[in-house]
Amino acid sequence: MPGKSRGASTLELPADPGGVPPLPRCVSRDAGAPSASMTCTLFYLHGFASSPGSYKAGWLARRLAPHGLPLRVPDLNGGDFGNLTLSRQAAVVREEIADTRGEVVLVGSSFGGYLAALVAECEPRVTRLVLLAPAFGAGALFARSLGSERLAAWRARGWLELPAEIDAARRRLHFAAVADALEHDARPLRRQLPALLCHGVHDATVPFAASVDYLRGNRAAQLLLLPDEHSLHASLEGVWGQLCLFLGLDPGVPESPVDAAPAASVRHPARSGGA
Repeated sequence: MPGKSRGASTLELPADPGGVPPLPRCVSRDAGAPSASMTCTLFYLHGFASSPGSYKAGWLARRLAPHGLPLRVPDLNGGDFGNLTLSRQAAVVREEIADTRGEVVLVGSSFGGYLAALVAECEPRVTRLVLLAPAFGAGALFARSLGSERLAAWRARGWLELPAEIDAARRRLHFAAVADALEHDARPLRRQLPALLCHGVHDATVPFAASVDYLRGNRAAQLLLLPDEHSLHASLEGVWGQLCLFLGLDPGVPESPVDAAPAASVRHPARSGGA
């Protein structure tokens, strides 16, 4: 585990035979919870090859509903998965934010977490981030997961049928997705804003070291390391407790029944151009 950087908040992992903390513990600055009187809109940004109907989107909508907080979940595939890029997804999110008033909190999972951090760089109305196993450095992650040979073939052909371990539907994706992601990877994330990061120490898809690196650069961020894998499904109760502290919500309010909040509020925007 890397040591603390100057002023950055991080998690102390207790020594144990498995190298995993028995209970989640988070050490961070008190960034202050949002004012209950302010106008605040929450968005959930789903991960790569996912959709607004993802498990975590529904889970979070049911958790937030009793607090009177609707959750907006844009379709980041934009109706054209094959031409997906982070720039196009960022344009979709910015369009959604323009339709709201007041402060915005972005909750993002995996690639959606990286996207949330990218959007926050240029959207001052985004005042808080909740990043679940954020896929910082998405371009490099793509390259590493495919290997040099498949990546070169993808670049040469322009299109690739994604392997099942990346996309269960094995859809085709244009190489622009990687090229665009690598361009974003080259630009450092500089904005200082309150951010709650949750990452599994057993995450084989996105190593938690990237979240530790982000913590070093954002002095207002805090990181919760959990004994879990990339999905964080086994740790969602712990994640919810920390999210309540971060947003100033009462964690004792019961979750809405499934039929009371069947899905988050979903918009399916028209295809947006890359920007």
